[in-house]
Amino acid sequence: MRESCGEEVASKVGTVWGIDKEGQLHGVWRHCGHDGLWFALGHLSLSRSHSLHLAMQIKAIEEGILNKADVVI
Repeated sequence: MRESCGEEVASKVGTVWGIDKEGQLHGVWRHCGHDGLWFALGHLSLSRSHSLHLAMQIKAIEEGILNKADVVI
């Protein structure tokens, strides 16, 4: 991350990958901590099923319906 995006961006991004206490992937398919940067990782089946959810989250945040603070990083 630091090599690709620099220190400023990397310092805002939370953990990406690995499992959180709820059994969900860290920083994937949800807001990662840096505005405008989203991670969509996994195999084709995951991508097909979760891309709509991710798009809906992004749209809801942009429209002011969903607060980024309410989305677990």
